[in-house]
Amino acid sequence: MATATHMATVTLTALQPPHSRGGSGGQRQQGSLAVRAAFIHALGDLVQSIGVLIAAYIVRFKPDFKLADPICTYIFSILVLVTTFRIIRDTIVIVLEGVPRHLDTLRIKEDLLKLEDVQSVDELNVWALTTDKTAAIVHLQLAPSSASNWEDVQAKARHLLLHTYGLGRCTVQVQTHRLRPVRTCTHCLQSSA
Repeated sequence: MATATHMATVTLTALQPPHSRGGSGGQRQQGSLAVRAAFIHALGDLVQSIGVLIAAYIVRFKPDFKLADPICTYIFSILVLVTTFRIIRDTIVIVLEGVPRHLDTLRIKEDLLKLEDVQSVDELNVWALTTDKTAAIVHLQLAPSSASNWEDVQAKARHLLLHTYGLGRCTVQVQTHRLRPVRTCTHCLQSSA
């Protein structure tokens, strides 16, 4: 009875909807990979036990259908492999520091370009730290006239990344190109004449 209660608790916990920090591109919280893997393992054990019972009843009452046991075993093994695929995929994304599937880097870049005084997004790197946390590094080029308000642009970019897209950490580097007057060397001008 304790196992059934524990299984029901795990099932109810795993079926709760994911939460978002807000915004349309918000971060999905999927829970720990270890908890998800344990849930899939327990569910797989349950399904395989049901498969063994079904095969046993078929063989018990219809001895000619002895092939039912290996067929059920293969079917339920394939089901377990299919359910494990998402966990393996999420693990690979984290280990290889890939971009989480729920984030669109082109859209993030477009939204950063919409910020006032941002001239270009020179670099945007987004990667998964865990299933719940992502990080980003962005390098923004500001318009030459915006040298005095770079802190405001940086704060707006951080707010966009952290709150709209739900990133866990971000580093925003801003740079302003100033037009410098060309200095001419009087010595160079005299020697060329």
